[in-house]
Amino acid sequence: MPATAPTYLSPEARFEGKSELPADVWALGCTVFQIRAGLPLFHTFLGGDSRILKATVETFGKLPESWWSAFESRHLWFDECGEPKAGTEAMKTPIKQQLASVGYYDNPPMRVGDSMVEPFGTGLDEVEIELLGDLLEKMMHYRPEDRITIFEVVAHPWFALE
Repeated sequence: MPATAPTYLSPEARFEGKSELPADVWALGCTVFQIRAGLPLFHTFLGGDSRILKATVETFGKLPESWWSAFESRHLWFDECGEPKAGTEAMKTPIKQQLASVGYYDNPPMRVGDSMVEPFGTGLDEVEIELLGDLLEKMMHYRPEDRITIFEVVAHPWFALE
């Protein structure tokens, strides 16, 4: 398995031990989300791989079949179509929905007047939610061959926002 933090591990790295450039694009997507949102996309305190995979499916939907079958604890939260089961803690939380909640759950700042910190409760505007959501969705397609390349990442319109 590649030496990548579990919350940044692409599906192909997690299930197949593959660590190629598309896996780096996935990890970069996780990093961009964390920098912009102020919290990780997949939390490490969730309880290991099964909880990270749960959060991944909640965000991006059902894994491709071979990986879905290998996700042994999936039955705890999802039906066989990848939909959250009623009465469980699983729920769909698409990436754009998560971006729309940025700032909503902020904790009050520890220090006042720090110019490197956005004001308490600052959220993303609709244009940024749409553009950043589009970028992250493209960076985090499950199959590596479906992800955008790093050249397409840096050419994405989100980087031109002011």
